[in-house]
Amino acid sequence: MPSCTARCSTTDHITTARLALAQLPKRYRRGRRTLIHTDSAGGTHDFVSWLVRRGRWLSYSVGMTVTEAIHEHVWTMTDVDGYRHFSRKSGR
Repeated sequence: MPSCTARCSTTDHITTARLALAQLPKRYRRGRRTLIHTDSAGGTHDFVSWLVRRGRWLSYSVGMTVTEAIHEHVWTMTDVDGYRHFSRKSGR
């Protein structure tokens, strides 16, 4: 990926992913065997939506630094989008 000393946009991430995929043998340009990894800067809804668009089916990983504030906030969550989260209080 070109160096992004300034903030990279979703368009930058999509363009870079397209260029990288174009260098792969055709059989690896789509499908779960190909993993696209990005840090939190690429973890936008638009970029992830592009990765999972029907017919593309790429695997992806979005990394981020989990700060103490984020870690503590996760413990306060009990039910998000239908998923039950464990909590310190319940012991589960």
